[in-house]
Amino acid sequence: MIVVQRGMQWFISSGGSEVQPVVNLFYNYLKKENIMGFRCSGCGIILFPPQGLCPNCGSNDFSWIPMSGRGKLMFASVGPHRMMGIQFLQGTVRLEEGSWVSGMVLDESFDLSKPEKILGYNEADINVVMEIIQNPEGAKAVAFRVLR
Repeated sequence: MIVVQRGMQWFISSGGSEVQPVVNLFYNYLKKENIMGFRCSGCGIILFPPQGLCPNCGSNDFSWIPMSGRGKLMFASVGPHRMMGIQFLQGTVRLEEGSWVSGMVLDESFDLSKPEKILGYNEADINVVMEIIQNPEGAKAVAFRVLR
């Protein structure tokens, strides 16, 4: 499948005249409880979230692949999450597949009234797993659950 740019948005073309926005397909997978990334056909690197061009080789030829969901929390901070409407932990995760991604971190044991405790999360080699979450309006997103 080939990714093409039209204006400021990336679309997927499977060779015919029909194209679909990459972001729409990504969220359609989330609605079906599937966390998917891209494998670059040019160099084999795995991208999450899916992007329009491979940052490694510049190719726009990709295939969808299921993500393992496993990773390591590298850095974390505390702040408001506007889409979900809550105070939350945010972290940068190195996925098992190699990509680095930032997102919401889920850890019920963290006391949000003591944000200074976040310092214990940075460079602590904490295992996480991706999880699909949903806000009250039904929008789905990917978050990272801390494994203890």
